[in-house]
Amino acid sequence: MEELLYQKIQEYDTEMKNFEISFTNRPLLLDNLISLYRFRNEIARSEDVKKLTQQIHDDFCLIKQQSHENIKFVIARYNEVSRMFFFSEDYSKIFSDFIF
Repeated sequence: MEELLYQKIQEYDTEMKNFEISFTNRPLLLDNLISLYRFRNEIARSEDVKKLTQQIHDDFCLIKQQSHENIKFVIARYNEVSRMFFFSEDYSKIFSDFIF
């Protein structure tokens, strides 16, 4: 499974060479994530956090519109940066990513 994830991430971003990944292999319900990020956006104190949570919320809504019910997260770490990738449930597609 890890080889597949490394391959998908490198196809998505060919600049990423040396990185480590972590994942739970547990599907997450998009409806729950949409609600969570709507709430996170409402309680965010800074404009930067509001902007980020709104972007993530909007991405989840777009993924939901494509008839997906679940997604999986994969975190890639490199050069002291963490990057969260949103994958389809079978890991065949990366929908989007965020650096944090």
